[in-house]
Amino acid sequence: MKILLRICIGLFLLLFVAGLSIFFYLRWNQPQYDGELKLAGLQQKVTTRFDAHGVPHIYGANEHDVFLALGYLHAQDRLFQMELLRRVGSGRLAEVFGGQVLEVDRFFRMLGFATHADSAAVSFRNGPDTPWKQAARAYLQGINQYIEHGKTPLEFRLAGIPKQPFTERDLFLIVGYMSFNFEMGFRTAPLMSRLHQPLG
Repeated sequence: MKILLRICIGLFLLLFVAGLSIFFYLRWNQPQYDGELKLAGLQQKVTTRFDAHGVPHIYGANEHDVFLALGYLHAQDRLFQMELLRRVGSGRLAEVFGGQVLEVDRFFRMLGFATHADSAAVSFRNGPDTPWKQAARAYLQGINQYIEHGKTPLEFRLAGIPKQPFTERDLFLIVGYMSFNFEMGFRTAPLMSRLHQPLG
């Protein structure tokens, strides 16, 4: 009986310590919503206020600084989602989730988002320097600063994948996928055509 009691107490203590460890790890890994950060590349001070829904409101003296801060905050809150978006656009989900998503990868490779992203990134780099390109570069700079200096999200550890810098190509991959995803016509047009043929 004493041995059973000791085993139960030992298991309880083990579970308690494990629970505390997980709790403190998750608290440590939360995004930073208060305090001060020093970001390389900022020209002037930027202030961010988070509303009751966690939406950041960014105030700065110039667009470069605002977009740099936006990239950093976006990565802080959504880096794993951003990673999945660039992977689905380039047909590389199977590297994370295995063979069960190979058909998804084949489908998105067939759509050619990666080829388009390659050519769009070359045009981006070689074209004239415009305000929107400067904003995109500042945004990327913010994302990559978080990747380099910020906390690694738990999902990256669980999936066993490294954090990798974002490039102009990745932005075009994500925009391509999101444009496709928002275009409901890809889902509804074939169905409507099938209904129209027999029914008129």
